[in-house]
Amino acid sequence: MGSKVLKIAAVILGVGCLLSCIKNNPAIQTDTLEILFRPVVLPNTKIADSEDKAFPAEQIIRLWAFNSKGESLLNGVDAYPIGDGLWKVAEDLAWKRSNEELTFYAASPAERMSFTPQSGISASDYALDEDVDLLYSVSRVDLEKGSKVIELPLSFEHALASLRVYVRTNLTFSTNVRVKSLSLSNIASKASFASYPSVQWSEAAESGELVFWEDDALITDGEIELSPARYLIPQNGLAVWELTCDIETGESVLKNQVLKAEKPLFLRGGKCAVYKITIMGDLNIKIERDGI
Repeated sequence: MGSKVLKIAAVILGVGCLLSCIKNNPAIQTDTLEILFRPVVLPNTKIADSEDKAFPAEQIIRLWAFNSKGESLLNGVDAYPIGDGLWKVAEDLAWKRSNEELTFYAASPAERMSFTPQSGISASDYALDEDVDLLYSVSRVDLEKGSKVIELPLSFEHALASLRVYVRTNLTFSTNVRVKSLSLSNIASKASFASYPSVQWSEAAESGELVFWEDDALITDGEIELSPARYLIPQNGLAVWELTCDIETGESVLKNQVLKAEKPLFLRGGKCAVYKITIMGDLNIKIERDGI
């Protein structure tokens, strides 16, 4: 009986010592910081609507991160908007301030883009009918001692080209023109994108026709824009342009006139091309590329 009492006392004493040690030796705090992301979109044109650099307010960003040794720290983790132009990953990640450089790869839309060390950020089999702006960014940050929060800028570039089209007339003032549609054919309709080792699009896997615009708009003040602009695969080739319109002269109306012309379509990744279509007096169309 006495032996059992001694054993119980020893256990109680041991637990007391353990609690005392924990109380007197608090856990060492790791020197960490939090990284928030501030995305902006680089303008893709010098000649049309280039000032808006806001990143789409509700769009998710997918992130990959590597340390200076090339070790993966994030593998396809999503960041979400938290207000004030900032994005944050859902988990509360705390990064050690270890005086080393981290490289972040970012892409959006999150569900459309992927990453591999061989291809960088990529998008497979992008098709014309998606009409989605593919955005990618590479950014680096030094994890140094200092504040507990770092705002890392993500400067997103456009993987696709942007095409804007204006229609104007060279007809008499008594003539009204209502534009119904614009189609482009013989253009690249499917290809794949990769950002590494250099930004590139694969050779087009398919070619086809795109209904660029379809509505019913009266040309006023000299010209109209067939808006909004469309995102297209970068390419350079001879496209067939087909404009459908109604031409009203007094009481006479020519319905659904199909006006066609061939014109090279020169589209560069991350750039906006502006083309102007002029309806001539003989009901032919003249197509000109505006700017550089």
